[in-house]
Amino acid sequence: MHIFYIHSHITYVIAQLFILEYNLEADKVRYIASRGYKLSTKSYNITGLYNYLESASKQNKVLKLKQKIKFLDKNIKSLANNKPFCVYVPQFNHSLFQIIATHELCKSVVLVEEGITSYKLDEKLYERSNTSYVQNLFQLFSKRFTLNNKHYNPFPKHKFKYAICMHKQCFPFINEKRVLRINSDIVRNYKNIAENNDVIFVLDSFMERTKISAEEYLMIIKETLKLLKPHNNKIFIKFHPEQKELIRKKTFDFITKEFDFERIIPLKDSCILEFEFLKSKNLTVIGMHTSLLYYAKRLNHNVLSSIKFTSSLSKIDKYINHIMDKNQKEEYKGYE
Repeated sequence: MHIFYIHSHITYVIAQLFILEYNLEADKVRYIASRGYKLSTKSYNITGLYNYLESASKQNKVLKLKQKIKFLDKNIKSLANNKPFCVYVPQFNHSLFQIIATHELCKSVVLVEEGITSYKLDEKLYERSNTSYVQNLFQLFSKRFTLNNKHYNPFPKHKFKYAICMHKQCFPFINEKRVLRINSDIVRNYKNIAENNDVIFVLDSFMERTKISAEEYLMIIKETLKLLKPHNNKIFIKFHPEQKELIRKKTFDFITKEFDFERIIPLKDSCILEFEFLKSKNLTVIGMHTSLLYYAKRLNHNVLSSIKFTSSLSKIDKYINHIMDKNQKEEYKGYE
């Protein structure tokens, strides 16, 4: 049995490429979804548990987490039809991935590419964490996870098989990896929204992560869209899932006021841009630091980034350095 953990479009895309390339039987594939990601096929949504782990106090977790893990184990057992499974996860830092990987029926773990950080040349992301006193206490409480584990340091180590990705440069400090072929068959039945030569403006969560003001954020929106040539009369906007309705409305109203696009079309969160990139040709994809710029470039579209401007702002530059390395920043600066 194969269980794919899906909480973003790119994890879903990688899953579909792997399923296609290795010809996995449909009745042996299952999904665990979180962060509100919706799947119509055989899946188990654990957004509630994810939110609990993100927000509950340590005291609350000491009292209730064991029971919640027991409930999770029971449902995963049911999802897998009580059969041994391999689980596919995008990292090992969050305790939720570790808890799933230590399930009694989980026999192996595969690491899945997710975004630009998967390509970051930073060995610290792969190192073992130094065990602290607090970590040792938690190990007495539960052996299902370890605190402060690094993103790509496999846990549990003995179950790790390999990583899967779309390019050999992904996961630079992991030797055991399988590079998947970009197969357009995964979009054979996908009905695209964008057409050839369209413009798509892709937002990321830098405002939410850096806590900058709405005014600073809108200034960045303005500087970014100035990179477009004046003749564009239609633009699609793809908001980041973390962006709330209020800032989405402010963004839309601001662009309407400041620019003379004839049509501004917001795309639904469910729209899979990676599929749009595979289905259409000669798109212009514009943004700041989103991983989608990287994927659009790899799929031969025209890409524009305002990272030269945003990296001049100290708060934003700190965020950029967290998600990408120096070479990646330079590559994004070339998206013009």
